[in-house]
Amino acid sequence: MYDERIEGLISAALADGELTEKEKQILFKKAQAEGIDLDEFEMVLDARLVELKKAEKAAEAAKSAPKSNKYGDVRKCPNCGAMVPSLAGTCPECGYEFSGIEANSSSKKLAEQILECFSNEKRSVIIETFPVPNTKADLFEFLTAIQPRMRDVSDPLSAAYLKKYEECINKAKATFPTDPNLRPFIETFEEEKKVLKRKHSTHAFFAWFGRHKVLTVFLVLFLIGLPGAIMDIIKENRADQAKEDAIERVENAIKSEDQDEIMAALKEAPKIEKEKANNWVVRLLEDGHLDEALYLYEKRCKEPSTYRNDEACKALYAALIDAERMDEAWKYVELTDPDENGIANVDDVKRYMTDVVEHYCKQGKKDEARQFVKEHLVWYINNIDNNAELGAQDKKDYGSDAINKQMTKLINNY
Repeated sequence: MYDERIEGLISAALADGELTEKEKQILFKKAQAEGIDLDEFEMVLDARLVELKKAEKAAEAAKSAPKSNKYGDVRKCPNCGAMVPSLAGTCPECGYEFSGIEANSSSKKLAEQILECFSNEKRSVIIETFPVPNTKADLFEFLTAIQPRMRDVSDPLSAAYLKKYEECINKAKATFPTDPNLRPFIETFEEEKKVLKRKHSTHAFFAWFGRHKVLTVFLVLFLIGLPGAIMDIIKENRADQAKEDAIERVENAIKSEDQDEIMAALKEAPKIEKEKANNWVVRLLEDGHLDEALYLYEKRCKEPSTYRNDEACKALYAALIDAERMDEAWKYVELTDPDENGIANVDDVKRYMTDVVEHYCKQGKKDEARQFVKEHLVWYINNIDNNAELGAQDKKDYGSDAINKQMTKLINNY
């Protein structure tokens, strides 16, 4: 049960059949150093001392007792003189039935010791430390007696009985390997041991949940929700991967400068961060892909109900004017201070008209510049000249006549 050093000291202390206080102190000191529970150790010592004294008394009684025809002593049939197996209840030759056979003592002694103890922990120690029977008859009855208790995994002592049963099987293998009565126990033990260990594990598993009911409820609820959480994570990971793949495709398309591939990639691209999309717009414009840049800005960068004043917006505005797509450029003019309805102020409109007129004039297209001014004076007529809330001086300074004079002067200066 203990290591060889402890067992050697115990054997030495009990060699004379007595256990002195000094011997106890030495044994307790050694047990404590080995981390052994001292109460349990003392109980084991007392049990061994009792068994030793009982064995001595039994030996003395055996020497003085006359031979009898009791079960353990039978060697010849008293009726016909035939040799009879020690476990037989009748003579195989003449059928003589033996009487006065008393039960072998080991299983009875174990049962008595267990009944005297009310703690399962101490009962387990008693079972595990109980000596293995030496005689064939006693061993057979002992195995038969403890086998049902070993198989009942709901019994808290089942594991202790299994250990003791295994010790008995090892004793049977070593001492009576060919005995026909013990052979069935030996042959079936290994498989039964595997089955019992699985049953013990299962029983312990469910017993643990029975003792922790609140935690069990929590675990059940957790496991019910676990599949859904896993699916959400999988979906999220797939979405992230799809987004990364789409972004990589756009990057590769821009590098390849394949116009069809760029547009196809942009149409499949998910909504991405505005900063990255704006960078793509600028890169597309630098490579001359104006329509693709416009598509990307409108679908991926534009934020509803806000006015754009970022680098991508400015770049699109300049590119549209250079391409002489003036009406489209108007949508991208930098609105510095729009009112709550998104209407540009006179400074924004003036800047827009100035940029367009200068472009036409630099290209030698003054007639186009004059026509543009004429068409766009309508904004000043509607918003300044006809505005009942503005005074006469504001209309004079900012109305259609004032902007027409400024634009005409600009054109004439080229």
